[in-house]
Amino acid sequence: MAYGQEESGTGEWRARYKRPDGTWGSKSGFPTEKAGENWGLEQEALIRRNLWLDPRDGETRFEDFAEEWLAALEPRLELNTIAKYRSFLDNQLLPQWKAWPLVAIFNGYVEIERWLSDLHEDYAESSVSSYFALFSTILNGVRMSNGEFETRASGGHAGSGVAGGDAALRAGFGHVRVRAVLDGFLYRRPMG
Repeated sequence: MAYGQEESGTGEWRARYKRPDGTWGSKSGFPTEKAGENWGLEQEALIRRNLWLDPRDGETRFEDFAEEWLAALEPRLELNTIAKYRSFLDNQLLPQWKAWPLVAIFNGYVEIERWLSDLHEDYAESSVSSYFALFSTILNGVRMSNGEFETRASGGHAGSGVAGGDAALRAGFGHVRVRAVLDGFLYRRPMG
């Protein structure tokens, strides 16, 4: 059962709660023992209802998540689609993002832009768009909720993560063409 634990010398309290795997989780920064205990009890209630989000999920490496994502989709994909995704992962995505924790990618907008610029030096725009669409689709299997990460199942098909951006992918907007949507931010490439 959850409880509040005093943080010595700080005047703050730490919430302690039991995770689904039986280990103890904690969060610091509560002004009172009761506030810490209440937060911990809320976490345990979410765990019982299978709604809890483990903050450690954001530390998952891109490679691990991408491989798990592809393995989950393989039974519904055509062999040529699996081969294409495998090629994109092995040749374009994993060399750049393999060791990156998911949280770092979601906070790495500038790094994503640099990676896309580098890809544009070696590949045609249509190829870069395809690589980024897969990257976006994989990352759309992850979302943040209240500052914490949650993995979610892909929709009816592999491209469902970017389906909402599909029309934008083909439409021109002024001097900019929208290339793909990655969980709320747009990658734009100047038309030219």
